[in-house]
Amino acid sequence: MESAKTTNDKGVVTWTNLDDAVYLVVETAHPMTVSKSSVPFYVILPYTYTQGDIAGTTTRDVFVYPKNEMASATLYTVKVSGGNTSDRRKNATYEVAAAGEEIDFYSSFELGVTTEEITELTIVDTSDDALSVPTKAADVEITLGTTVFIPVTDYTLTKDAAANKFTIKFTDAGLASLRSVFGTNGTTMGLSYTSTFSGTVPKEYRNTVKATTNDSNPDSGAISSEDFAKITTGSAKITKYKADGETPLEGVTFRLTDSEGNTKDVTTDEDGIAYWEGLGDGTYTIQEVATAGGYTLNPKAKTSRSQTSSMMSMRTIRILTGSEK
Repeated sequence: MESAKTTNDKGVVTWTNLDDAVYLVVETAHPMTVSKSSVPFYVILPYTYTQGDIAGTTTRDVFVYPKNEMASATLYTVKVSGGNTSDRRKNATYEVAAAGEEIDFYSSFELGVTTEEITELTIVDTSDDALSVPTKAADVEITLGTTVFIPVTDYTLTKDAAANKFTIKFTDAGLASLRSVFGTNGTTMGLSYTSTFSGTVPKEYRNTVKATTNDSNPDSGAISSEDFAKITTGSAKITKYKADGETPLEGVTFRLTDSEGNTKDVTTDEDGIAYWEGLGDGTYTIQEVATAGGYTLNPKAKTSRSQTSSMMSMRTIRILTGSEK
């Protein structure tokens, strides 16, 4: 006879009403958290005790406690951070942000004029579509040294949704206030606001601020100043291979955990790849939590790490599979 049963939530499986005979018990399947099956064993009914006061007596109630070896999946650490890149105007550092994260922008610019020359001031802020822009003057703070200008009273804001930009125009009252403190409080102005980032693809997302005094016509001799910020987002990629190191393994689930304990599970595709995008600056752990049918979790996976691009903030880990069952 042959009979297959599965252990219950206490790890117990029971056969009853067995005839006197010798039975071979073989573990044929186990959870993915187990890396090694128990050794096959025989049960003889009736069983004869060989030790103690009951030596020589028999029983038909036999209890066996086979042992399994548990898998301990390896944790991999991935650090996502910005890299430096060169620009003709300045060296800019990429700020790494996660999709949905709020970014506090601050731009500074020199007007480069004397007090008497300030008859007009226009500031145009243009962003990539993945960066939200303010909709009203109160969303933006404009300063000159310790002076904070008053929204609506000193400047107005007009948003161009199609171009994802906004224009700040100083009013007559704002220009008068600016002239009264210009030079005394310095000549560097600041503009700040909060933007929500929605990018998921690791690439450059740029915010550019251009201030023009006296005339928006570039041929008028007006003086312009420009500042910019660069944002990117991080990603992480796992490539899982069979033991030969060449054949991708589909259907293996990895869990990415950030420093606050937030998790996201991704299962490898037909190319053996699990990919996370839209990651913010920080350190993440990646752990294999479920494997493909016919395989055990890999307790000693080999790993090599490479940063494919500092701007892209991507980390790639190559992993070989655990043993086949």
